[in-house]
Amino acid sequence: MCSQQVVDMLKGHLEHLKNRVREILLGSSLPREKREVLLLLNSREAWLKPEVRQALAEGQPLVFKVVRKDESGGERTKTLQATPEDLRLLLHLFRRARKELTWPGMHRIQMHLDGKVVRYEPRGRGRGKQATHFPAWLHLATLEKGKRVAIPLGENPYAEGRKGEWRDFFQVGEENGRVQIRRVKALSPKPYTPRTERLAVDIGLSPLIATDRGDLLGRGFLRFLPPTIPRSKP
Repeated sequence: MCSQQVVDMLKGHLEHLKNRVREILLGSSLPREKREVLLLLNSREAWLKPEVRQALAEGQPLVFKVVRKDESGGERTKTLQATPEDLRLLLHLFRRARKELTWPGMHRIQMHLDGKVVRYEPRGRGRGKQATHFPAWLHLATLEKGKRVAIPLGENPYAEGRKGEWRDFFQVGEENGRVQIRRVKALSPKPYTPRTERLAVDIGLSPLIATDRGDLLGRGFLRFLPPTIPRSKP
């Protein structure tokens, strides 16, 4: 389960890198054809493909095909070519994005355990009948069949006081040199209470939305517009 968390974090980081490279390309003054090629390569995460580095090493262009729909709804195949200069620029933008974005931290990864590998026993049931000093016990499965490790659990007054339903799901992690075991609780949703009966909204570009309550939403919307769209001055 921990390995899957690492994979998901790395996939998310690659998506952030891809989006950052896309932002740089859309805000650039590159010719339309060159920008189109680089955007397609970026969407395919070509900066990690071995064929890109091989083409650079050999000094040869990289040829790839794109399937698109025409005006009649049919599909047509278009062949595009990326020159070694395009590939070097793409790798440069990728390295730039890596420097700008923070590498995801793995130190907060925790084990996620469900009822398949753990059994929760509150006080007065199972092992809790003999050992009543602790409010609950957690029986953790091991690699040896039929043998479990019993871990005593303490109370969490804050979690106990929140309304909700306890789930048969636990998180095991480390904090300040100590093992922390947390049981997941699905909190009951709070009823929505509107702040006001009416809300006036002004649509613009910088910011995108302004309300009569002084809220400004979409402050960075202007920089996401392609350079082909005329921009109004803030």
